[in-house]
Amino acid sequence: MKRCMAFLLLLMVVAFLLSVSPPAYSTATIVDFNSRRSTPLVGQIFNVNVTVSNVMNLSSWQVVISFDNSILNCTGLSLPQDHIFSGYSVFFPQPVINNEHSTVKAFCSLDGTSSINGSGKLCTIQFQTRTLGVSSLNFVNVMMKQSDGSYLLDPDLTVIPFEATIGIVEVSASDFHQSVFDVTQNAQTYQVAISTNSTITDFHFNQTNKELGFNVTGSDGTAGACIVTIPKILLNSTLIALIDNTATRTYNNSTHTLPENETCCFIYLNYTHSERSIKILLTVQGDLNGDRKVDVKDVATVAKAFGTTPGLPRWNPLADVDDNQKIDVRDVSFVAKNFGKQLSL
Repeated sequence: MKRCMAFLLLLMVVAFLLSVSPPAYSTATIVDFNSRRSTPLVGQIFNVNVTVSNVMNLSSWQVVISFDNSILNCTGLSLPQDHIFSGYSVFFPQPVINNEHSTVKAFCSLDGTSSINGSGKLCTIQFQTRTLGVSSLNFVNVMMKQSDGSYLLDPDLTVIPFEATIGIVEVSASDFHQSVFDVTQNAQTYQVAISTNSTITDFHFNQTNKELGFNVTGSDGTAGACIVTIPKILLNSTLIALIDNTATRTYNNSTHTLPENETCCFIYLNYTHSERSIKILLTVQGDLNGDRKVDVKDVATVAKAFGTTPGLPRWNPLADVDDNQKIDVRDVSFVAKNFGKQLSL
């Protein structure tokens, strides 16, 4: 009898706790960009809508989005007429656009204790492209209720779980065209796309060596460029590009210098036209010359350029590991802490 009473008491306690616990939200809620991949031209103004889908009990939201300010400038952020809180009274303070720090932040809240369910637009962001290249659009500090976080809240100020996607902006020119190449790996076929104003020949991918290569040609002395879209299953994480067997740029997702989304990474290269050979290699963090190891040569490269910015005599873009247009202690530290690493294939 005592055991039965204890069991019933336990059931009552559990029922009470469930009745006062915060609601369980579906992780199917997604905060997204209406166009996960935008392809504007240099100098063009374009809009990106931030959207939410399958949300329940939404009372307020904040998004902080980062971008590459060498490629894009944010020129505005607004609530579209058909935003998700349309028809309700809202609090929408002035958005914070900081092109110097490559971020834009917006907050919006329903007045009172109202909430909505469903899908719709949160805001519209306006960008203007600055130069050729690729920029990711990333939500900063996802689901962190803080001043620089991206979050959704219910009327009780509880964070609503959601999945955040990544946007990609590929800035090209009117004379660009796209070539698509099939790559077979482990009996699966993947596609590598190259958007360029050059003629592409001799495309190849070496699965064993983790190396992608091709030749580019164009009218001698003219400016050439290409954007290479690579499935992440082929190459990912830390890459280095060589033009005519000379390293020209490193790309690393840990320093946010490798634009990527959920499925692909994106490499941008520019050069002066003639017949040139391009290679993109998988390597290790800290490798600056493409030999797939971090040794005294890499340390010497960053040390020699230490303290420089673009235009100074010792400037070397390879040593600018985090691509912040200056070679400082962070670049030296990054190479030094990876000293001795070597790629194993």
